[in-house]
Amino acid sequence: EHFEKDDERLDGHAGQEAVFCLDGELEFCQQSTQGGEPLRITLAPGDFIRFDSRQPHGFRARSSEPVRALHVVSTVQLKMGDAAVTVKVS
Repeated sequence: EHFEKDDERLDGHAGQEAVFCLDGELEFCQQSTQGGEPLRITLAPGDFIRFDSRQPHGFRARSSEPVRALHVVSTVQLKMGDAAVTVKVS
């Protein structure tokens, strides 16, 4: 998937998503369920995140080098309010 450096859009839709960062740095942003500041997590190569895609979210490149990521979208539902999960792969 192609990720723009200045893209700030947050969109929600049915299902869940998983992203595995392959190259570069990728910022994940998800709207807060409590109405506060959005959750922001920077993924580096080897990092993985899974989240409920009904909560508005978005991605953008954080590095000057190209970002490559494996991005999987599923229509399987999680409970609303499930937090994003990150895993560091060594």
